[in-house]
Amino acid sequence: MRKAIRNPRARRWYEKHGRAHRERPDVKARQRAYMRGYFQRPAMKAKQRARARAYWRAHKDDPELRAKRRAYRQRSDVKARHRAYMQQYNQRPEVKAKQRAYIQRPDVKAKQRAYMRRYFRRPAIKAKHRARMQARWRAHKDDPQLQAKRRAYRRRPDVKARQRAYMQQYLRRPGEKAKHRARMRAWWHAHKDDPELRAKRRAYQQRPDVMAKARARQRALRKTPTRKAWRRAYDKARQRAFMRKHLAKRRKTGAAASSRASRAHRGARNR
Repeated sequence: MRKAIRNPRARRWYEKHGRAHRERPDVKARQRAYMRGYFQRPAMKAKQRARARAYWRAHKDDPELRAKRRAYRQRSDVKARHRAYMQQYNQRPEVKAKQRAYIQRPDVKAKQRAYMRRYFRRPAIKAKHRARMQARWRAHKDDPQLQAKRRAYRRRPDVKARQRAYMQQYLRRPGEKAKHRARMRAWWHAHKDDPELRAKRRAYQQRPDVMAKARARQRALRKTPTRKAWRRAYDKARQRAFMRKHLAKRRKTGAAASSRASRAHRGARNR
């Protein structure tokens, strides 16, 4: 406990200038306002920052101080203040120019591209991005400018090659080829009465490269053992069907009986 000040003049001085005076709310507010103004001076700011940095380096391994700092940074008012400061800071022309120059650097671009490639391989992100793109396309699909842009992009040789490579790899997955074929067949059945689409399909099928490809595929199919066996069985089945039909017709007309009689007659004559 502090010893009582007996000297009236000293007591008055202490009340005016001492701790009791400093603890008064109005004095505290005034002092805070002064210090805020004081620390706004560039030289003072730099000095204070250097002092704080030196102090932190000296005590950064102290767990108590680290916990205190973490608790301070987690406070909602501190977070809001920091966010507001950063927004204002990022709007400065010199900062914007520096950021733009950094982003345009080739090594930074390559790093960003590699990161984004990895990021979009995550299943959840992939699904979210796909849903976003589908929603955007559905909302703007009647826009002729966007349609033209999309068409031009899809006709690019590198995009076509990439899509072809992806589809080849995709259709190698078990069950995907059959699923894709069924989807295409269902789509064709739904749209086969469209004259424009039929004309387009006919034009595509009559292209020399498409015809050559189809002929090559048929030749290759004929040579496979499975196809050969299937063809043999098919021919035999057709032959049996034909013979059944032929014999049934002969039975109806009586030609079978006469042929049997003639065979018997020839046999008797030969004996």
